[in-house]
Amino acid sequence: MGIVITAFAALACLQGDGLLGARAVIGKLTATDPEITTTIRELEFLATLDRFARESPAMTPSTAGERWFALIAEGSKVPRRPPANGMPEPPGSLGTVFTVLPRPESWPRISELVEQMPNTRQKGVLQKLFVRLEGDDDKLLRLIAESDASKKSDEFYDPMSKPRLGALRRKGSVEEVLIAIEKSLAEEVNGQLEPVPDLVSIWGESKAAPIYLQLLKIVKGQLQIDGAPSRLLAKTLVLANLSSIKSPQWQFGSSPTDSEYIAKLVKHYGLEALTSAENQQTDALGIHLRALLLKGEVKQVASILKKLKNVPQLESEEYSSISPAMASRLYPSVLRLMTLVPDRDLWELYVRCATCSGHTKEVAARLSKLVRGKEKMTIPRWRLLNYLADIHGAQGDVKAILSDFALAKRLPKTDEFYDISTGKLLPLGVASGDPSLVSKGVAEQLKDPNAQRDAELFRTLMGLKRYAEAESLIVNSIKKDRQTKTPTYANEQGYRLAL
Repeated sequence: MGIVITAFAALACLQGDGLLGARAVIGKLTATDPEITTTIRELEFLATLDRFARESPAMTPSTAGERWFALIAEGSKVPRRPPANGMPEPPGSLGTVFTVLPRPESWPRISELVEQMPNTRQKGVLQKLFVRLEGDDDKLLRLIAESDASKKSDEFYDPMSKPRLGALRRKGSVEEVLIAIEKSLAEEVNGQLEPVPDLVSIWGESKAAPIYLQLLKIVKGQLQIDGAPSRLLAKTLVLANLSSIKSPQWQFGSSPTDSEYIAKLVKHYGLEALTSAENQQTDALGIHLRALLLKGEVKQVASILKKLKNVPQLESEEYSSISPAMASRLYPSVLRLMTLVPDRDLWELYVRCATCSGHTKEVAARLSKLVRGKEKMTIPRWRLLNYLADIHGAQGDVKAILSDFALAKRLPKTDEFYDISTGKLLPLGVASGDPSLVSKGVAEQLKDPNAQRDAELFRTLMGLKRYAEAESLIVNSIKKDRQTKTPTYANEQGYRLAL
């Protein structure tokens, strides 16, 4: 209820034709809301936790431990929402209950109660947590080993689990850490190796370097490493030990600034190692080709592209705001490259370089001719029209943009056809001050509710003082989400943002 009230705070004091009013809207939303009971249960349990946190200091250690332990079972009865990325700890979870853990004097009593639990996963988690709180790393490692031994053959075994590595780190067991990581590298999860922890942040470079070097020498494939400091160290180790590292580590070349690193690997392992099918989707290939273009090695790039099944990403995100100087250096090479490999889609890089180097009129004229021509194209015409519309938008030519939209709608529909005007009518109408475009844009977006887009639309409508449409948008969006059998946290967050 509080969420809904907040939602209409901005609308509650407004008067105007077509508005239902906050009271009527709240009534419509809560009348059939399946989440109301879940929300109430969550709030009640959070209130229980808050009350315990205030009262537990006055309890005896034994009572505080028993009362806290009982909260675990009580929390498990709170309904859970479907998980989603970015979802906070559910109110009834063990993690939430731990936020009100009483003072250390009560921990022995809690440990006694944990030992009396049936042998479940939750018991194992609680045992490890309290052993860790007691600072007994030897016992913690024994519990982890026992847990691993009891796993079924099809259950995932993680030698690099944070509790294990944390205990080994505190004990200073460098060799054991290396053994644990080597065991992990012997197993693949969904065809990929598990990332190695950021050992530089844990131990510093002097202890991390020999471990990483050993792993680089034995790994089959590409060694994934967490943490920028450790990846930088690994990159240095690779260049200093190329002769003893069998698998090229392209993954450390992920930025245009890494072009020299990639070039040294290409020189040692050969270009074929980079262009092989398993590496075509890495950033390294695109970075290497861009570096060659900047050096004017256009024929070499063309030769490479002809051998590839797909064109690698040549216009990385770091080039999204490409400088005029860089664009000017790339533009002639890209223009020539397009004539050498006309069947390859290099249009995005070409358009970006052209518009950033003062060739906007030239590229616009070329695109206009192509989209209206009859010659066979290797890429869909609607994509070229989309580039053209973006150029006209940068020029502020509303008439030309609408002409591009109209032409796109007349193109033959294919499986990969996309209406380039989708989502653009409203901002175009707002920017140009055209009420008819605004109305068309609002109507278009109301047909296809989307949590994040609705949030932007709501703010736009409020800014335009189109209060009735803003109210209708929020009502319909929340009603649609509430009518689903399993409301998702992601949608909930989107609609809260809109509110």
